[in-house]
Amino acid sequence: MNREEARGLLQAEIRRLKTLKFAELQRLVDKETVVRVDGASGTTYAIDVEVSAVNENDPILVVTVYVFEVDGRRWLPPNEAASFTITEDDRILFSPDDV
Repeated sequence: MNREEARGLLQAEIRRLKTLKFAELQRLVDKETVVRVDGASGTTYAIDVEVSAVNENDPILVVTVYVFEVDGRRWLPPNEAASFTITEDDRILFSPDDV
């Protein structure tokens, strides 16, 4: 697997998701959102986006993105992952600095 390429795909997906509003992300809660993407190297990756509520009392969502190599070893943990949290008023509370 090309880790640099996978990290680039992860960063691009996180940036895209950060442009969405809370209400748009809320529609993804408990939905399967796995897409396949071919990297420039020819490697095929799966990008899995998971959106979940922090808890049932707080209007905060956690958005997590996982990038896997499609033909990689499935028993290993995700190859690349990052997450951020967003509030109902569209404030991002936590996000990795480099994404």
